[in-house]
Amino acid sequence: ALIMGEFRFGLRASINLAGTTLDAWSVHAEISTLPFRRQVAQYEAIARATGDSEADMKIVGGDFNTATTRNVRMLMHRMAAVGATFTSVEVGDTFERFGRAFKLDHLFNVGMDPESAGTPGRLDASDHAPVWARFMTFN
Repeated sequence: ALIMGEFRFGLRASINLAGTTLDAWSVHAEISTLPFRRQVAQYEAIARATGDSEADMKIVGGDFNTATTRNVRMLMHRMAAVGATFTSVEVGDTFERFGRAFKLDHLFNVGMDPESAGTPGRLDASDHAPVWARFMTFN
């Protein structure tokens, strides 16, 4: 999608689980050097899509390119405003560049109780470490 002059994407799948609907998003926000107001606009668009979904349960995850604590706080605030819980809050860094570690990749959920979340560390498939979560019960 073209968001304020920058192309990024979001993929959504809707799954029917015996009458309960789960919407799952995979997102990729613009690079962290984008001006802050444009980053906020992307976080707002993701939060708006999450809030507009009528699914019983929701999972939103991906590369949010939150290179600063300020970015992480803004993303958390926007997602909390639509009822999303920061599932991967305890997950460590997911990216390293020039000897610095960053927490760029996150998971959020609505209507589910996460049992655990983490990262297996770096894999050869990407320059980012994957993030996972296990959900055992529904709210």
